[in-house]
Amino acid sequence: MFQFSNRVRTILARNITVGDTDLIAASGTGAEFPSPTSPGDAIALTLVSASNSRHYEIVYCVKRNGDTFTVWRGQEGTTPLPFQSGDMVSLNMTAALYRRMAQAGYLGQFSQEVAQSPSAYRKGAIVCDGTDAAVYWISLQDQNSTAPTADNPTWLKLDIHALNSAVLLDAADGALFPPPAHYLTGTYDDVDETFFTREQASIAVKLSSQLAWAANQQQWARFKQMLIVQAKKAGLYK
Repeated sequence: MFQFSNRVRTILARNITVGDTDLIAASGTGAEFPSPTSPGDAIALTLVSASNSRHYEIVYCVKRNGDTFTVWRGQEGTTPLPFQSGDMVSLNMTAALYRRMAQAGYLGQFSQEVAQSPSAYRKGAIVCDGTDAAVYWISLQDQNSTAPTADNPTWLKLDIHALNSAVLLDAADGALFPPPAHYLTGTYDDVDETFFTREQASIAVKLSSQLAWAANQQQWARFKQMLIVQAKKAGLYK
């Protein structure tokens, strides 16, 4: 998760080369910046030469210890460059961070740029398929840097086309936790000024139900595994 503060800036206290991953800021100024603490947390910093504003680099800070910033160099298409003591370090919104922000009524397609960022995709993040507007993917884990595919267990596929008739069966035990049988319905007469608002709300309900169903499936799988382990210990299962 990217963290932010308003109008925060400092200067480098030491020169850095293209290979350095620790930046030392002016004494006492590091505390003005957020402090990434959890895995996946980061802050986007922009380094700019005091003598040449076109000499700049975007870095992602994944750890801060006082005035020392541990960073990923050369982010968002920029190149690692040397900087001098006194050059500017600031926390700014960047193009990639703007692209990560959800637009009204738009969930967004899977982005490799987001997947490769420190936080990657958070648990519960939703992306559209890109090839079928009725197919969505839900991330089932935090820091998910993988692409959604049918054989990837870290993503749950939500196919609105199939929800009307889908019944997912457990191969051994049957449909103990059947998925919600929701489906987008309507006619061409339904398309008025409130259509998209109603459809957005409807999709949100479907996604929430599907997430709850997936959580139940995971709990049941863990319970079955525990039963098998205990049965094997008791000699009742081979």
